[in-house]
Amino acid sequence: MKKQFISTQFSQLGENNAALLEQNFQPFVLDADEILYREGMFTGGIYFLEEGSARENFSDSPEDLSPMEPLTKHPGDWMGESTLLGLRSPTTAVALEPVKGWMLTRQTFRQLMDDNPDTAIAFSSIVLPRTFHDYDAVTRRLLFHHHRHAAVMKVSQALNSPLSLDDILREIWTAAIQHTGAEKCTIYLVDEDSGDLRTRVMQDEQIDEIRIPIGQGIAGDVAITGATVNLEDAYTDKRFDYSFDKLTGFLTRSLLTMPLRNPEGKIIGIIQLLNKNTGRFTRDDEAFIRDISVHASLAIQRAQKGAEFTRQQSLAALGNFAAALVHDLKNPIDLIRGKTQALALTHKDREIQEFSRVIVGQIDRLMAMTQEVLDFSRGSASLMLESYPLNDFFTNRMVVLRELIQRYPVHIRTSLKLGDTHAMFDHDRIGRVLENLILNASEAMPDGGDIRIEAGADSREWWFSIRDTGIGIPRDKLAFIFDPFVTHGKTRRSGLGLAIVKRVVEAHRGVVSIESKQGDGTLFTVKLPLQPSN
Repeated sequence: MKKQFISTQFSQLGENNAALLEQNFQPFVLDADEILYREGMFTGGIYFLEEGSARENFSDSPEDLSPMEPLTKHPGDWMGESTLLGLRSPTTAVALEPVKGWMLTRQTFRQLMDDNPDTAIAFSSIVLPRTFHDYDAVTRRLLFHHHRHAAVMKVSQALNSPLSLDDILREIWTAAIQHTGAEKCTIYLVDEDSGDLRTRVMQDEQIDEIRIPIGQGIAGDVAITGATVNLEDAYTDKRFDYSFDKLTGFLTRSLLTMPLRNPEGKIIGIIQLLNKNTGRFTRDDEAFIRDISVHASLAIQRAQKGAEFTRQQSLAALGNFAAALVHDLKNPIDLIRGKTQALALTHKDREIQEFSRVIVGQIDRLMAMTQEVLDFSRGSASLMLESYPLNDFFTNRMVVLRELIQRYPVHIRTSLKLGDTHAMFDHDRIGRVLENLILNASEAMPDGGDIRIEAGADSREWWFSIRDTGIGIPRDKLAFIFDPFVTHGKTRRSGLGLAIVKRVVEAHRGVVSIESKQGDGTLFTVKLPLQPSN
């Protein structure tokens, strides 16, 4: 057997060298799980595997493996080659199954170097090229991990800077695309108020928003289970929602979806990568996303808490101002209102009476607006629910609204399909909702345009919509349009109008939605139950 091994491995070295090596090699055996040598120690010699397999782990013990894939040696492979270079072993070798082979002890090789250097060098020329090929792959993997580690550190450094939420999401998006080779990336954040996922889709350096229920699609499922989903073909998974592909013409192939968790382990978001440029997303891609998600979730949480703190501080200051304003204005406003009403009752001139009515109406509107701001800052929206005929509501409100928008070059058209439907609602507050939306539409058309108001009802709910032909709202603003202090193209507004709209509508157990495209107008739709439940 030894002669066969020598002739197979060293026949090209010549008869003398082969004969000398045959004299010095001796057999060795290794049981499964038995350690051949450890990292940082001199090996017993140079080993040739004839049967079985062994694994070289880049760690200090076989139980504590590094993230790098170990080298597995099979029959025909060499182990312990560091002996040739007089080095301590960089690996730990352990048998995966019983191993048999041939070995040249370290002491024998050193003696061979002294007595027959030509044979020792010839032997090394056979073993080392294969060894260098193996370790070249390890070196490349080490470099790969180094670059990934550097990328994680760079992302961590960026995310620990004082960035806004959008800036943080851009950093995550950029790192995920660059270091996984994905074609697209979607970041979902959990909306604590609605329980939905708010998807933030980075396209052309802008942010779109789509809302999807938790549990819907693969992202929604991961938000519940917290399990990573890595698919080579997304269409083979029944959870995959292909409506986005159908709508845009994009073809999703490979897909990687992973949760973003806060330090307490709670899922606060989802990151989803589509179409890796080399096929399926790898375990390394998963590890990279997992590494940056630790920093990302902390940064997202910090940004959200910072924004919420700033919002609360702003609302508190606004509430204090509104409370002082209501207090200071109440007496003079009541006096003006009383005198104006008295003037309307005592004066016979119809024009004076009409002017007095308008003044009283505007005084009431002013106080209602101030009270609304005060209620909003306190987080309340007290309602005075009354059954009211919807046709009368719109007819009466349109008279006031046409007066309010006289200074705007806009035309209002209405389409009311309400019949004799009555609904239970606070008609003053919903009237202010309608007013806010129409004033927004008017201000979005400084050069003129059309506003179309539609309304309808069925057996369970009633609704109205306001569509304008104005400038529209950019995609990156739609995600925040109902947030306090957010305005677009309205320098004279406080940024509370739509936030108050949303608060009042939701207090009625209704919903308000928006559709808009920059340069192509905006559509607001309000849906309300006929009988709000408590």
